[in-house]
Amino acid sequence: MLPIKCVILGNGNVGKTTLIHTYLNGRYSQTPLFSCGHYLTKAQCATGEFLDLLVCDTKGTKEFDRINRLSYRNTDVFVICFSVDRPDDLCYVHLKWLPEIRVHCPGPVPIILVATKVDMRNIIQETPRRWCITKEQGRRMAKVIKATYYIECSANDDKCFGVSDVFSAAVTCGLEYRSFEDTKRKRKSFCSIL
Repeated sequence: MLPIKCVILGNGNVGKTTLIHTYLNGRYSQTPLFSCGHYLTKAQCATGEFLDLLVCDTKGTKEFDRINRLSYRNTDVFVICFSVDRPDDLCYVHLKWLPEIRVHCPGPVPIILVATKVDMRNIIQETPRRWCITKEQGRRMAKVIKATYYIECSANDDKCFGVSDVFSAAVTCGLEYRSFEDTKRKRKSFCSIL
């Protein structure tokens, strides 16, 4: 079986690349990371089985929109990330990233909405005139965009809170989607003569 293909989207500097590298390495790294790559790894799905997962990192700036779209073909699941410490990022989920997926990947490809940098909530609460996106606001957006899952995570945390959950959900969603698409294809090719 081909690896489940997962494309990670979101504005620049929301933590997409850090999320991926933390999952791949099992720990957070302060070393500057290169974004825009494809990584083959394994992730545990809901059944407990480990499956191959192809993770496609993308750039979050407008200049790279056309290049990012080259990654969309045959995607089994999209992960849209936003940073809880940047309220505008949540708006872009609905204004940019969802339309981007729907226009270039018509069909029921599942979406996982991921809140990154949740460790920043504690820091920002102590800073006057700054606020973070709450868990409830994230859940509401997940409902609006009809995301299959809403997950909060922090790669910059000793325990890498929620990081593996993102990729487990991705492989589970991708497998279910692929199974759905295979069934649909078989029904189209089925012919009965009465």
